[in-house]
Amino acid sequence: MKLDDVSFAGIIENLHDGFYLTDRNRVITYWNKAVERMSGFSAAEVVGRSCMHNILTHVDGEGRNRLSYG
Repeated sequence: MKLDDVSFAGIIENLHDGFYLTDRNRVITYWNKAVERMSGFSAAEVVGRSCMHNILTHVDGEGRNRLSYG
């Protein structure tokens, strides 16, 4: 069975887990409903903005800010 783009998009949008995508510059390109609930930010507020604009804080296993050291 092959999923078409519409089916795949529906599955991703309705996951119970937060799911978002960024481009290589860490600009948010996709934000699903679950991550809206988890973060408090709507997709309209964050898509097109950089993760570095206090939207997300990426940390490594030791709690260091991942975006600050590459």
